[in-house]
Amino acid sequence: MAEQHTPTIEALVRLADSLPAVIEAVCRERQLRPILMRLLQHASDAAKRRAVSIAIINRIGRLITSRLSLDEILQTAIETICGNLHFADLGLMLVDPANPEMLVLRAKTGIYSAMLPKDYRQSIHQGIIGAAARARQRILLNDVTSDPRYIPARGMDDVCTELAVPVVVGDRLLGVLNVESTRRLSEEDAVDLEVVADQLGVAIDNARLFARTQHTLAETQLLYETSRRMSTSMDVDEVIGTYLEQVAARGRYVCTVMLYAFDEAGQRTAAFIRGRWTPREGRVHVEERLPYTRDAFDPLLDAGQTVTIADFRSDPRVSAELRCIQSGNKRPAWAMIPLMVRSQRIGLVILSYPFVHQWSEADLQPYQATAAQLATAIDSRQQHLLLIERGQRLAVLEERQRLARDLHDSVTQLIFSMTLIAQSIVPAWRRDAAEGERRVARLLELSQSTLTEMRALLAELRPAEDTTVASGIEGTMPEIGRVRRDGLEAALRLHLADIARDGLQADLTATEYRPQPLAHEETLFRIVQEALNNVVKHARARRIEITLRAVDGLISLTVRDDGQGFTSGPIGLADGLRSPTSGGFGLRIMRERAEALGGRIDVISAPGKGTIINVRLPQEDEQP
Repeated sequence: MAEQHTPTIEALVRLADSLPAVIEAVCRERQLRPILMRLLQHASDAAKRRAVSIAIINRIGRLITSRLSLDEILQTAIETICGNLHFADLGLMLVDPANPEMLVLRAKTGIYSAMLPKDYRQSIHQGIIGAAARARQRILLNDVTSDPRYIPARGMDDVCTELAVPVVVGDRLLGVLNVESTRRLSEEDAVDLEVVADQLGVAIDNARLFARTQHTLAETQLLYETSRRMSTSMDVDEVIGTYLEQVAARGRYVCTVMLYAFDEAGQRTAAFIRGRWTPREGRVHVEERLPYTRDAFDPLLDAGQTVTIADFRSDPRVSAELRCIQSGNKRPAWAMIPLMVRSQRIGLVILSYPFVHQWSEADLQPYQATAAQLATAIDSRQQHLLLIERGQRLAVLEERQRLARDLHDSVTQLIFSMTLIAQSIVPAWRRDAAEGERRVARLLELSQSTLTEMRALLAELRPAEDTTVASGIEGTMPEIGRVRRDGLEAALRLHLADIARDGLQADLTATEYRPQPLAHEETLFRIVQEALNNVVKHARARRIEITLRAVDGLISLTVRDDGQGFTSGPIGLADGLRSPTSGGFGLRIMRERAEALGGRIDVISAPGKGTIINVRLPQEDEQP
């Protein structure tokens, strides 16, 4: 708008430069002299005002490139304008970003400083200022009593003139420069202020752009540093501590992190305070359990929205239960930021303040920007902990299953054999005392073997660093120990010789077998143990044939007996093939052992035709 007056001012300056010659030419016309002198004075005054305007514009231009805050820029600009254009009372009102219908006083001098509070607000629908803002045109009123739009301020009764100039950049209204004066102002004064207002608008716009850039940079740096430190935090408490130290410590609010407990159905059952930061005490580790009840805030929080409360004592949304819980809390202003993971709220970041407080976007932005990082990091640590716990439970279960298999394959079988011999001692003694003595000796031998096996199993359960393992009976060794010492074939031959002492003929063929890794050989030995135990218990067999081979990439074990056999499961299974998923505990253990090494087991049996057990394991080279 100022550019429309520039040609007029320049024309007057040119006229002033030529006036001396004109005066000399017309000096004979004495009646023209006063007119020309007034024109000369007017041109000189216009040139001075133009120089002042340029000086102010340059001053504001330097402010634009300075590193001052926006408030400092505005106050310095107002004082510069007043000092150069001789406006005693000047105020700058800016549009409220949160409410474009309101103007907020941001810089002032003169009677504005004395009469109006710093946070004075006014609607754009009121007063001369509001009219200039809506029309986006300057308004000069030299008789304020003649215009009903004028709003008189207490203590400013001698004001006669008001000049309101909108500050506009592009099509955006930024605010209004307003002068209230006890002297009349001219159109030249209005033009001068309008020129300055245009430049001031550029300064405000650039300062805000710079502030936004700095804010974005600071937020990015905060996100990076918080993420970097959270990535090295080992558990949930460390993650929360990092958040409080990196984010909460930069603010002025009490910051509390609260997490929920869930039941098996995924419903919240309780809330736990896990950490807090206060301006006075800093970070405080807290473990506090609170009851969980649904209230009016839950739908908003579950949708991921931040909930703010200026004063929870008077907010109708606050439930009676929550008000009762916080009755002793001397921080009435609250803000609740949900921690969301996979569309589920796992907790809250709660900000509180000791006074009634209207929360702004700037207040909440750092906490909101990092809340997603906090939620993701907490969930990651919780899932990691859950995996560890599940792994530990699985390891315990697997160890229990292994112990059950080993007890069943060794100790249980020995005890069963002892039971059979114990039952036969009395009849044998009655028939032949020597036979009775032999059976008692055999019973003692089996009991010693049982004790040795039990001690070996107990030794395996001891911590790895405990070297004080109880040994077995002197001169004896657990049967599985023979596998580790002498290999599978030698251990099987010793075991079969032991079985033969109880009257069962057992033969081993291993001409096509070569040693395999220990895990494979121990598994095969345990399967043979169980198969022989089943034969002794149920088959009533006289002869057992065991064939062991390692050819064509497979380890093959076959155990065949001539016992009474059994019906192989449901009717319709051809050739008496017994399903490997059926059968008793012993058959299930054999199957588990084979499958653990990637193998399989088939059991073939029929009444009166004996039983065949075929085991196939993938072959591996012998370990050095």
